Amino acid sequence: MNKLIDVIHCFEHTPHDSVVRELVLIKMLVGRDERTDALQIIEHFGGKDHRPD
Repeated sequence: MNKLIDVIHCFEHTPHDSVVRELVLIKMLVGRDERTDALQIIEHFGGKDHRPD
């Protein structure tokens, strides 16, 4: 308890002055035939394709 720092002030963030985001990381293993379908699904949900170089 001695290591805790005293709180000087704090805020409550309302939905009006804050940003809420959700994040999901998915690793997919698809063949050539399914790649186009997978990319269309990713694009539909606003996702990004980050393939390793």
